Amino acid sequence: MLYFLFIWVILLAGCASIGIALLARLSATSLERSHDRSMTALWIGLTTLAVSFLAASLVIPLSPLVGAIVFGSLTALSLRSKLTRAELRHIASNLNKAVILRFFGVAIVVAAITSQPITWVDTGFYHYGIIQWLAQYGTVPGLALLYSPLGFTSAWFALAAPLNPSFSEARLSAAANGFAALIFVLHVWSCLTQIRQRQGTIGDWFIVITGLFLLPLFLLSKTLQAILVSPSPDLPVVFLIIIVAWSMLIVGDRRSRLIPLILASGAVTIKLTALPLLMMSSLFFVIGTRRIQQWLIGMAIVSVILAPLFVSSILTSGCPLYPSTTICFDLPWSPSSSALQRVANSTHRWVSWYGTQPVDLNEWLALIWTWLNTARRNQIVVALSLVSVLCLSYFAKHLATFPGQGQFWAIATGLSGIGFLTLTSPLLRFQLAYMILIPGLLMAHYCTAIFRKRISGKPGRNNLVAKRFYLPFSVRLLTLSLMLVVVIQTHAISHIVLPPRLPNVGVVQKQVNDFVYFYPSNAKNRMCWAAPLPCSSIPPTNIRIRDRDQGIKGGLIRLQSQF
Repeated sequence: MLYFLFIWVILLAGCASIGIALLARLSATSLERSHDRSMTALWIGLTTLAVSFLAASLVIPLSPLVGAIVFGSLTALSLRSKLTRAELRHIASNLNKAVILRFFGVAIVVAAITSQPITWVDTGFYHYGIIQWLAQYGTVPGLALLYSPLGFTSAWFALAAPLNPSFSEARLSAAANGFAALIFVLHVWSCLTQIRQRQGTIGDWFIVITGLFLLPLFLLSKTLQAILVSPSPDLPVVFLIIIVAWSMLIVGDRRSRLIPLILASGAVTIKLTALPLLMMSSLFFVIGTRRIQQWLIGMAIVSVILAPLFVSSILTSGCPLYPSTTICFDLPWSPSSSALQRVANSTHRWVSWYGTQPVDLNEWLALIWTWLNTARRNQIVVALSLVSVLCLSYFAKHLATFPGQGQFWAIATGLSGIGFLTLTSPLLRFQLAYMILIPGLLMAHYCTAIFRKRISGKPGRNNLVAKRFYLPFSVRLLTLSLMLVVVIQTHAISHIVLPPRLPNVGVVQKQVNDFVYFYPSNAKNRMCWAAPLPCSSIPPTNIRIRDRDQGIKGGLIRLQSQF
């Protein structure tokens, strides 16, 4: 837990420096409030750091030393700007003992939660495996031939790789998710502070309300709890979808419209479920920017951000958007077309998950009924979708009265995400953020209107509003008590320095052609977890080492079938 706190403080300072420097380069003048600029800078800094690590993995393993060099270089480059240094000094001048104590109180609670034992099955199958491949070898050609999920490229795994040194003994894989959760909680806290000070905007209400939506869902869903305590890229994408919608609400001038575009592009490098986010933020930018020169700048920025994802995916699988087979190249290390088809079916073609392909209405209804009754979280998906539709009917009647265009684009983002994932992968962890955008925006609009009416009412009512939003000592004491209960219940004291280790698994050594690998020995549980590399949960076939002099560092190639 202490290691998490130490790493997070360093990352927080670096991400703030990187993000503020980029905002200065963008001349984002519409972000006048220090609160909005600071939080935007943290999210942009985080995504920039993750993409930079992914780019570095193309040429060098992401060891802790390499990670420190990349991080230090970006931070030092950012601090060369006088504007960056001046804004950081301004932020530091607003810090006091009370703020610092509150920050560490929040950070300790988040660290206590995210330093619990990791149980998410995807981490056992491939998350930690990819992190270790990136840390020890960088991006390896043909990795999808060893085990198809190892070809899933994510800047989030690249961010996690340097944070998992060998001395930690597979204990720190949830550090990146914990950091993302910490930034989001700080964002909610910052927005709540603005509301308490009677300076809240619809953006502040939107962040607070969506945060309150997420809290019970993460408390009630075991799947979401497991994802929180893991290196899963699903979590940062949930946060970034909300943050991109929030940024659409607060930006105004044309140059500031690059902010949602940059954040959405970074989200796509983390997980392809953010593709609808990128589409809507691109339209938001293009329609709000009439100059062709600005369009070209936007296209160039998106291309630079997405390039490491495309190159890494082509190297590991031959497909720039793997596991999608929309574009694939026939390379020596590309999986066979049948293998690519199986991966596509298992990830984003949900109609094939139940063994039948519907052709008429009755078969479609039967398939949907089967999906609905497979898991309770699917019923939550339907319930949240219905709530979004009901909220949409209200927006359809009153959208013309809403100030600015940001609310329209936030609604469009939610609809596009729900539609895209309903057709591909209707899973709660993928659709969650998209489904809460519309009801969250509706409630934010309502709260903003009510709050403004009370503020602008009779003079004597201003004090009443201030009292209602003042947290008395009893509430603070209750909050502190709840934080203490969380720390105790998560058994954080027992792993005060480092979190628990990943599960140990027994492995056997196997060989296919000249390639030697490890295979889990437990017949009921084929997860590799922290087994030595190379490890595969499924025995590979028809592969060999690409370059015997380089060994597994040089990658794998597929042998052509002999007939």
